[in-house]
Amino acid sequence: MRLLVRRKIFTVTPQSDGGEALYGPTHMSRWLLHGAELSLAPMIMMENDHRALAPWHYLSNCVREGGIGFQKAHGREIWDYCSMNPEFNNIFNDAMGCTARITMKAIMTGYKDAFCGVGSMVDVGGGTGAAMGEIVKVHPHIKGINFDLPHVIATAPEYGGVSHVGGDMFKAIPSADAVFMKVRFIIKIL
Repeated sequence: MRLLVRRKIFTVTPQSDGGEALYGPTHMSRWLLHGAELSLAPMIMMENDHRALAPWHYLSNCVREGGIGFQKAHGREIWDYCSMNPEFNNIFNDAMGCTARITMKAIMTGYKDAFCGVGSMVDVGGGTGAAMGEIVKVHPHIKGINFDLPHVIATAPEYGGVSHVGGDMFKAIPSADAVFMKVRFIIKIL
C-alpha cells in the first residue's frame, strides 16, 4: 500500500490514537472501483486469475519451440477453454467488456460523425456486446449486431438496438453495411 500511496493511487491518513492507517481513493484509483461505469477492476481480476497467469510459466517454451502459452498451460486454446469453463468465461467476458466500454467512450467522442451514414453494423468478435452497445447508444439509427461464439453470446446482456448472433467468424459473418472489429491485445499475450 505504501507504494500505491507514493504513486498517488491512494491516500493515507495516519490515526492519532496509533491505530491502523486509513486509506482513501484518489482520482487515479477510480479506475479500480467495482460497479463504476468506467472501471478496469474486471480486467485486473482476470489478469490476476490463476488460469490467466498460468500461460506465463510457458513463455520460455513458446520462445524456444513456438506455440501458444494458453494452450500449453491448459491443453486447449482460450476460446475452447472458455466454452468448457463458464466461471472463467464470465471473468474473461467481463474483462473484455470493461475495456470495450472505456475504449468506445473515447472513440465515440473523437469520431462522432464516422457512423452517420451506417444503417447496420456487425461487431465481429464483439464479446458480450459492450462496444456495439456504446455505438448504438450514441447512434440509435444503427441496427447493431453483436457477433461472437455461441457460448459468449449466451451470457450477453441486452442492449437496446443490438441483436446478439452466435457463430464462427472463420465460417461466415452476418451481413451489414459496416463491419467493426476491436483488436483485443490481451489475447495475443495469452
